[in-house]
Amino acid sequence: MNFANVLTVVKKELLDVSRDRRAVFVMIVLPLLLYPLMTIGFTQASLIQVRTLEKRQATVWVRDLERQPLDLVKKLTDEQHHLVLKPEPSGIDEATEASVLARGEVQAILHPPQRLGDQVATIETTSHVEIVFNGGVDSSMTARTHLVEAITEWRHSLVQRRLEERSLPPSFVDPVEPSFRDVAPKGAILGRILAFILVVSSLMGAFYPAIDLGAGEKERGTLETLLLAPAERVEIAAGKFGAVFVIALANALLNICSLGVTFAHFSSLAGGGELAERLGSVTVTLDIGAAMLVVLVPLVALFSALTLAISTMATSYKEGTSYLQPLGIVAMLLSAVSTLPGIELSTPVCLVPVTGAAILFKELLGGTAHGSHVLVVIIAHAAYAAIAIRWVAQLYGTEEVLVRPAAAAGLDLLRATPRKAGEPLVPSLPQAVVAGVMALLLVWFAGQKLQQPPHTLDGLVLTLVFLVGLPPLIYARGLKLDLIETFRLRAPRWTALLAALLIAVGGQIIAHDIANLQARFMGEPLEQEKQAWLRLLQDVFDRGPIFALALIAALPAVCEEILFRGFILTGLRSGAGAWVAVIVSALLFGVTHLDPSRMGAVTALGAALALLALRSRSIVPCMLCHFAHNGLALVIVSHLKELEAANLFANGQPTWILRGSAIFALAVGLGLVFSEREN
Repeated sequence: MNFANVLTVVKKELLDVSRDRRAVFVMIVLPLLLYPLMTIGFTQASLIQVRTLEKRQATVWVRDLERQPLDLVKKLTDEQHHLVLKPEPSGIDEATEASVLARGEVQAILHPPQRLGDQVATIETTSHVEIVFNGGVDSSMTARTHLVEAITEWRHSLVQRRLEERSLPPSFVDPVEPSFRDVAPKGAILGRILAFILVVSSLMGAFYPAIDLGAGEKERGTLETLLLAPAERVEIAAGKFGAVFVIALANALLNICSLGVTFAHFSSLAGGGELAERLGSVTVTLDIGAAMLVVLVPLVALFSALTLAISTMATSYKEGTSYLQPLGIVAMLLSAVSTLPGIELSTPVCLVPVTGAAILFKELLGGTAHGSHVLVVIIAHAAYAAIAIRWVAQLYGTEEVLVRPAAAAGLDLLRATPRKAGEPLVPSLPQAVVAGVMALLLVWFAGQKLQQPPHTLDGLVLTLVFLVGLPPLIYARGLKLDLIETFRLRAPRWTALLAALLIAVGGQIIAHDIANLQARFMGEPLEQEKQAWLRLLQDVFDRGPIFALALIAALPAVCEEILFRGFILTGLRSGAGAWVAVIVSALLFGVTHLDPSRMGAVTALGAALALLALRSRSIVPCMLCHFAHNGLALVIVSHLKELEAANLFANGQPTWILRGSAIFALAVGLGLVFSEREN
């Protein structure tokens, strides 16, 4: 690659964007103005609304109002609580109370005991006062708060009077009083919001330039001129990515500065008080800021490559915007995970795209991040960005993507068209994704209900046959696809069959270590699910070895391979390339099993099976590997004692002798796979 050409394209694209005043305004000026204005406006509006609710008079019905202690009534009617007391009408039932609260006729209802004044006069009794309110109405919630404050003040005065009557000190009823010292960095709570906004702004900064340099250039008809320049396609792709990356990174940095200045003065915006004290202002030290910047670079690179690739596939600006909307939704959902209570960063979480970076930003601002987590997040997102950049390069080497006419057909899920004249009909990328998502939804909503006890085994058969195996066959027939190409129905070479057996044996043994690693990182619930899976295997084997092999080994080997290594893998391979197809099909394979305790092992097996299918050009070795892998699990469960006696297992786990043999078998099997010719 000639980097001089790449730099030339970067300069050209940046110059073109800078000449567009609308683009400069949308990408740079608007965020600098919008975030402070939104924050200030939202804060002030919230404070005004809260203060309005607090000062608004609330009508409260009080049962037997005339019989209540005068000092309690005085506390309730104090001006600071803004309560208007009215006696509750007689004969009011719970349904009527709910109705008047919903209509706003009253904001709360107080139910003291009938003889509250007499009961509180004695130490031996404790009175309970019921407050009826509507949690869905803000004014009712505010009235509840004022009632609690008034009753608490009255309770304290009552306790004080009792102590004075008996000449007792206040420590008699409060022998221990906790004190609090929060060591979290100032603004740690507000940092959670900032972390979420930071990730979203990193994505949004890449949206406009990616659409403009991808779909926009197609629509303007200037892409053909650029393709005639004395530069290779990969250099043009790299140059466009570089331009989008520079703009997105600059946009993200400007957003950080804008948000930082805004949130630094949040206390003054909030008007002081307990809320402002708890939230504080965000303070970022030099080392934390440097770590955030280093993490931001691969994250922005990932978003830049993804947005450019998706917009390049579009034929118009409008179509590119539509294509990018799902990416924005997914990215926002992944980043919103960081705001969930109790979510913490661990090594597996660091590997989750976008989510790992968002949680890391939150922990950096909160002072709880570890240096190892920073390194893992950087490496993971750099790898994801590299995969996305390679996808961009592949798209710019694909003629039909670059020269698609404006009137080209959109995402047709009900009709198949060959990529080139004379090629067999196979699923498209959108059709493969839809098949995978539909399988996941069917298994989630219908499959789990079918497998409810006591019909677990019957439901498993119905799930595999009617929710996993048959839908892709019916879909393929409806699309009139080439079944041999779609499902790779070819006779394999003997080396592929040998590789399948070696991968099955080695993978089954190593799966134990992967499951243990998951349980260590993700907690005891996964260990419980693992034990439930082992009990299911034992129940199946109790019905006989033939039944067990048919249900656990043969049926999944046929039905799941038809879907994942047949329809889905072929569609992903035709639209996104081999490595993307391997990774995405493996993830779908792992997630669709709905078993977190085995997800890591199942995903790894799915990746090996996808490679085997692509290299051997046949689905038969995949079925054999799947059958042998599951069959070996049955053998281990039913003959564990014999295997432990032979020093192959110890405490349910493989010994190092068996583990070493498994690693060797797995390595030889994968070597045979890569020796096959890729399809």
